[in-house]
Amino acid sequence: MRLGVKREPVKGLGFRRGIRSRVRRASEHRDSDSDDENAKGQRLHGAHARRTMKLAKQILTLPVILSAAFLVSCSGLQPAAKPGNVSHVVLFWLKHKGDAQERANVIATAKSFPAQIPGILAMSVGEPLPSTRPVVDSSYDVGLVIRFESKEALEAYEKHPVHQKAVAEVLKPLAGKIVVHDWTVQ
Repeated sequence: MRLGVKREPVKGLGFRRGIRSRVRRASEHRDSDSDDENAKGQRLHGAHARRTMKLAKQILTLPVILSAAFLVSCSGLQPAAKPGNVSHVVLFWLKHKGDAQERANVIATAKSFPAQIPGILAMSVGEPLPSTRPVVDSSYDVGLVIRFESKEALEAYEKHPVHQKAVAEVLKPLAGKIVVHDWTVQ
């Protein structure tokens, strides 16, 4: 006996066999505990992995969404002008200078053209940008720039019923002065 530890053999087994069986049982008990801990760890690991994957999907989805949004917003970009295209610039001075409702009416009318009149490649319409530079004339109320495929497309636009109706019902009645500039893209 060492240090007061009393060793007793297990019933029916010798001294050494008793210790071995106790060690084996303790080891099996520890193994079952470690199996429980492993299972718990695997559950925790699985939950962590699921959260991590969800976060990764969200992070990876963001660039895709932003790219799609960018591409959709770029779809409104106008194609580059090519030789033979025709630029049509119209400046409107309203009879009632600065009238916001009349300006909005002219702008809305012009914005309807591309969807209804063939041959229009690009269009922009808006209010003048005020300037103090002597070379800039910002006295007009609405500016319109339309790019057509060709001279023939411009001529077809001028005769188109949608354009004719807009001129007769909106543009002429509201405009005190209209100046038009056309040129062929070189």
